Amino acid sequence: MGGLIMQKAAESLAPPALVLLSTVPPRGILLLSWPLMRRELNHVPAILMSRPIIPDPHDVIALFLNRVDPAEAASFIPRWAPASGRVGREITFGSIAIDPKRIACPMLVIAGADDVGIPARIQRKVARKYRATFRMYPGNAHFLIWEPGWDRIAADVASWLDRHSGEAGRRSA
Repeated sequence: MGGLIMQKAAESLAPPALVLLSTVPPRGILLLSWPLMRRELNHVPAILMSRPIIPDPHDVIALFLNRVDPAEAASFIPRWAPASGRVGREITFGSIAIDPKRIACPMLVIAGADDVGIPARIQRKVARKYRATFRMYPGNAHFLIWEPGWDRIAADVASWLDRHSGEAGRRSA
């Protein structure tokens, strides 16, 4: 959800650059995939009634932690907080509109090729919406910062930021 919040914030805050990791898409890009829908069916009442969505540990691991070491993934489960049913509904039905014309900064969208929760094809659509750079990492999934190879992704992001973070300022000058 953090990536969607950053997209919305970028409309008015004008950051020098924006990097989105495994982001939830804005309105106009449906977040529909069979694995996600199949695992989220039991949460439909909570989503429709704006009640907390209590995560099922097996679903969390399958959708979001599928490339994290199993012992580490299991250690995250007790700390995995319930999600807002209202936010779940807004994300599921694409209620959050973002005006790409209001985001002037360079943007990088990163996807894990094995992301089950928010598949790379959806990330690619987000990148197209903003005319952003898109990078997909084979062998990675949704929880990029904790998966093997995170250091390679972090180095790529740092390098991209070094090259692009000043572009927005140069464009407006």
